[in-house]
Amino acid sequence: MMKARLHIWAMLTVVLIGLGTAALPRRTDRRARGPFPWTCTRVIDGDTIVCVRDGIEERVRLLNIDTPERGQQGYAEAREVMRALVEGYPVRLEGKGTDGALTRDRYGRLLAWVHVDGLHVNVHMVRLDHSPYVPNPAHNPHVNAFVNAARRPPDA
Repeated sequence: MMKARLHIWAMLTVVLIGLGTAALPRRTDRRARGPFPWTCTRVIDGDTIVCVRDGIEERVRLLNIDTPERGQQGYAEAREVMRALVEGYPVRLEGKGTDGALTRDRYGRLLAWVHVDGLHVNVHMVRLDHSPYVPNPAHNPHVNAFVNAARRPPDA
């Protein structure tokens, strides 16, 4: 009798733990999708930002750009421009999937094209000459905008 009760309690505990962990966000949580309401809370550098949505903080790596790293020439300028463009503002994150789904890189960061008030931030960083256009063989609906931004002088 005692063994049967212990077995029932053990099974009940496993079921309750399973139900509890089902509510926890996973690395591929659907809340990491969609346009709004993301808010940029911090800028790490010229191509990585931190955004919050529904109380969940995510690091976001901007697609198709590569700004200077800490200690390299142009780092501070690229970071400050990014900060002026996005920090504290609502942003729309667009993923590279054909349906706009956000994916992650090997470091767990979301990969996205970032938009603020209709401005394509990734393209704008190329246009201002803070980053080269870094082509990616994956689906890129913005390739023409990047190519045009890379050809255009920064002050034009």
